[in-house]
Amino acid sequence: MKGRIQSTFYFFGLFGVVFIPAASFLVEFQNGLATTIFGGLISLFGIADVSFSSDTTGLYLLMPILFLLAFLLGAFLNQSEKWRMQREKVLGLIRLVLIYYLASRLMVYGFDKIFKSQFYLPEPNILYTPFGQMTKDILFWSTMGTSKWYSILTGVFEVIPALLLCFKKTRTFGLFLIAFILVNVLIINIGFDISVKLYSCFLLYLCLLLLSPNLKTIFLFFS
Repeated sequence: MKGRIQSTFYFFGLFGVVFIPAASFLVEFQNGLATTIFGGLISLFGIADVSFSSDTTGLYLLMPILFLLAFLLGAFLNQSEKWRMQREKVLGLIRLVLIYYLASRLMVYGFDKIFKSQFYLPEPNILYTPFGQMTKDILFWSTMGTSKWYSILTGVFEVIPALLLCFKKTRTFGLFLIAFILVNVLIINIGFDISVKLYSCFLLYLCLLLLSPNLKTIFLFFS
């Protein structure tokens, strides 16, 4: 049972990496792939314009579908003796994929902040818009963009733990730091209604999944 649950969680993480569009050069490919495979199924729920970007109805429906597929795949493979013998090795490979995927996402977000392409200076149309007429997310991005020092510093705080994931000896410490970063990001996204809430939840899920084998060690360290 433990092996089946573990397989489900790792398969779900892998499916998410493949099918959930990330804000990168792969977004068009991932969105097209997800639409081709799952678009017809999602449209049965009455959605005319199927999209899988973060916080869309399509992505909220896709997530449980991916989890169900992960569960069914794990249950099917668990019937094979050969799979049970190779399971730890395969899950180890999936774990490496998830680690480097998470590291790449943190590096992208971190360098975007360092080079001021995420928290950019507000445009004139934003600066001349009355405070009360702007949405919470626009207010947040605009305020953060006025401080170059803050943008660079937060970018460094994301790049450093991402680099720690690339080395086995520092990987657990990197995941531990990233967990705190992603919790803060998720709180901001929810509090300011920024439309990447579901994707940030997925990244936090990956971090906690990768950290889970070391939770006992971390607890003993702090206690």
